[in-house]
Amino acid sequence: MPEIHEVAVATDGSGPAAAAFQTACDLATLAGARLTIVAVVPPEHVFTPEGRVLWQSAEGDRRFFQELLARSREAAERSGVRAVAAVMPEGPVVEQLLNFVDEHRPDLLVVGARGLSPTRRILVGSVSDALVHHARCSVLVVRGAAPPGPASTA
Repeated sequence: MPEIHEVAVATDGSGPAAAAFQTACDLATLAGARLTIVAVVPPEHVFTPEGRVLWQSAEGDRRFFQELLARSREAAERSGVRAVAAVMPEGPVVEQLLNFVDEHRPDLLVVGARGLSPTRRILVGSVSDALVHHARCSVLVVRGAAPPGPASTA
């Protein structure tokens, strides 16, 4: 198995992202690796009077992600991760995560899977799917607990 020196984890405050975060902390601790927590502030569409679209993030979103990163950083340190960094790029989520991977070259990127339905995946796309196909590093997709139902009762 290749050595892991840096693990990056994408977080957005969702349940699947929390599962990915815990996995990333565990892996970073076991490997003695640095952990970088990445929270992308998604853009809002803002139109100019000429009809052009500008990208702009809401201040409330920025505060939410700053607080999320602070809590996540503290949790990672409490869990035994030896070196923790946090970054908060702004813009389209997939684009910003791919830019991060290209610039920082982590050995592993850990992301959560939302489990979108096939129709919803076609309409809005899947962040984890795009990262698996386009990131220039290994990507670990962490799935949360299976929802209750016939498939999980065996």
